[in-house]
Amino acid sequence: MQTYLQSLLQKDEYFLNNMTGSLGMYNEATIYFLPTYKYIKQQKNYDTKRTPSWCDRILFHSADPKKIVVLKYWDVDCYQSDHKPVSGAFKVLLKTEDPDRKKKLL
Repeated sequence: MQTYLQSLLQKDEYFLNNMTGSLGMYNEATIYFLPTYKYIKQQKNYDTKRTPSWCDRILFHSADPKKIVVLKYWDVDCYQSDHKPVSGAFKVLLKTEDPDRKKKLL
């Protein structure tokens, strides 16, 4: 399935724009799920009048890319709309203050 997804993703609009640099500041986790659009509402079937695509995604940005770690990126098994939602779990490393150290500096 991964080879099939890679061939689809090579034609993906975000992927193509990212290659030209127009969205280069944003990152996305590796996609391991089928396109999230366009479904027939309340069915698990694609609407064949439209080309399936990944319209629903999570993009992120950090000045230091090591500070955002993708734990999981997946599609949600929900068919209420013509879009299938996606979800992600991330570990974000934040700078914290040490109150004792701060007092010593003041």
